[in-house]
Amino acid sequence: MPPPASADDVRRIIVAASPLAHEIPLFLSQRVSQLRKLGLSNEVDARQDLIPILASDLERKSTDKKKSRQQWLAEAKSQIDTNQTTALTTLDDHYTGIKGGIKFDELHELIHLCSSKGGISPLHKFKFTMNEGAINYFSELAATDAGVTIVPRYPKETIMARRLVKLIGDKGCVRLYDATFKGDINGFFNAVGTAYADLGPKEPNGKNKSFSTKNWNGTQAAVEFEKQVANWNLAWLDRRLPAV
Repeated sequence: MPPPASADDVRRIIVAASPLAHEIPLFLSQRVSQLRKLGLSNEVDARQDLIPILASDLERKSTDKKKSRQQWLAEAKSQIDTNQTTALTTLDDHYTGIKGGIKFDELHELIHLCSSKGGISPLHKFKFTMNEGAINYFSELAATDAGVTIVPRYPKETIMARRLVKLIGDKGCVRLYDATFKGDINGFFNAVGTAYADLGPKEPNGKNKSFSTKNWNGTQAAVEFEKQVANWNLAWLDRRLPAV
């Protein structure tokens, strides 16, 4: 089979595959390696050099055709200054980072590209914070095989992804893979809901479930977990997910 000629080819490999949980780290690191060989990673000298790149990307993604180039540049500068951005992924499937930057950030962004064009996946559209947690969860899994040192990124979001995976159990990693890279968000929350209902009258921490939740079936729990993640209700989720 010839090597992939585009990021779309890499994503087709990902969608067609159904790796087991223990196979996912190496599988994703191999896909990242394929993306690197396509020359999708660029470097710039300084943070200010990212501004025109982000401005063009924001303009490409927007339906607002009335903004001037200067307005897009101002918006890009504001985002980069506020977030202290050192790297970004654009809709044309490119990663751009500052020279001498952190390799884990490149890995994280290329994992984004594994999920969809420009990283704008169904999970990203569902909930940005959940998507960042999932992407970083898989970035940490793939880091060793990719030869990259893990650097903490999106810690709260990543922990939430881990806790949801842990609640599901052995197939949690696979269910999150399917949600992140195949868009099967409902399948993921159905697995979460089933696992929660299967706990019976106890929460993962051993405390009694509330009167309203102890008799939930899997479908009821799935609907509520999906709603609470969409609202990013950390207090609600914290009471109902296992620790990691």
